[in-house]
Amino acid sequence: MKFASRLVCLLSLATFIGCSFEMDPATTVKLEITGISQADDREAVSDQLKNMTDGSSHMMTSTYSGDKLTVQLSPVSDVDAFSKKINFGTVTEIKDRTVKIVYSTKE
Repeated sequence: MKFASRLVCLLSLATFIGCSFEMDPATTVKLEITGISQADDREAVSDQLKNMTDGSSHMMTSTYSGDKLTVQLSPVSDVDAFSKKINFGTVTEIKDRTVKIVYSTKE
């Protein structure tokens, strides 16, 4: 219980002094990856994506349902250049800052 109280205090303090835990929409890319139902595959893709952002730090959220993994990742300044680095599937569509991918395992 002490940990939870300390965490709430820390987050409150961070918000008070101006820290934000929100991603900047101008540098956030949304990835919709279908055909990825195995937990090991989702973890491997997430690990790879962490290394594809601009700079040394990143913010990422992800959700999955069935065989679809949705990831919000930041910072990514150039969506087209970012999409060309994707090697875990086929990019089927790029619209604004959303990239749709059909997952495929490396053979």
